[in-house]
Amino acid sequence: MICQEKLYSKKECTDIIKYSGTYTDTDNYFKGNHFILEQNKINFLNNPTSYKVFVIPRNSKTDWMFSKILTWFKSINQIPKGFIEDVTSCTLHRYSVGDEFTLHVDVNTSCPDRVYNLGIQLNSDYTGGEYICIDKTDNEVILNKETGTAVGYSCNVPHKINKITRGERWSIVMPINITKGARRQTSTVL
Repeated sequence: MICQEKLYSKKECTDIIKYSGTYTDTDNYFKGNHFILEQNKINFLNNPTSYKVFVIPRNSKTDWMFSKILTWFKSINQIPKGFIEDVTSCTLHRYSVGDEFTLHVDVNTSCPDRVYNLGIQLNSDYTGGEYICIDKTDNEVILNKETGTAVGYSCNVPHKINKITRGERWSIVMPINITKGARRQTSTVL
């Protein structure tokens, strides 16, 4: 199931984008993964893509953003309280002209506990950069580009970001991991 809903105001999205000037501790967040990080720009080794990334920790200044999307996603998927482990951070992505993220899934050896992907579309004043998921019948689902749209789907869903042709695309990516004790129950929730 691919869920999307306008959840954040333009002002809230602008405030989130401003976190790019505050939080940049990407080295520890991405340590040991299958990509190269240079000047906060990710270059994946097995996926020809690159974009700028900033890590946003969950703290007293940012908790409003985390709480809003997590409450929404838990309610629409009827996820029991305590089933999803506490989310302590997310990443803010900035795609510039020429940046893209080719088709992939997010379950792999570097993130075996990931179960869901959540995201926030932070702006819409760019061209290209469509966020596309592939549904169970192999059809493309183009996610809403409207500023403030929250998205959520299983990490098994293939997805991509098309090449940016004008402007910059800003978004939040929030991976949701399952607690080890709850792993046995995932088949009933997904």
